[in-house]
Amino acid sequence: PALREARLRSQFLVGEYNAAFHRLSREERHALLAGMLGAIGPDSAVIAPFFCDYGTNLHIGKGCYLNTGCVVLDCNVVRLGDGVLVGPGVHFY
Repeated sequence: PALREARLRSQFLVGEYNAAFHRLSREERHALLAGMLGAIGPDSAVIAPFFCDYGTNLHIGKGCYLNTGCVVLDCNVVRLGDGVLVGPGVHFY
C-alpha cells in the first residue's frame, strides 16, 4: 500500500508539473521539482513532458539538463551527477 500511495503521489505531481510547465517561471518549476524529487541541484532544468515512477528516488546534481520526453523509472535510487546533459526522449530503466 505504501508503494502504491507513493506512485500515485508522484503521478499527480508529475502531471501538475507537466501541465503548468509553460505557465511557471524557472524558479517556480525548480520549487515544484524540489518537492517532488529526492534532490535537484541549482541551475538544473527538467523540460516537460517528464515522467518518473516515485520521484523521491531520483537525485539530480547541479547544472543538469533533462530535455523533453525524459522518462526515469526510479524504483531504486537514480543519481545523475553534476553537469549531466540528457537528450530528448531518453529513458532510464
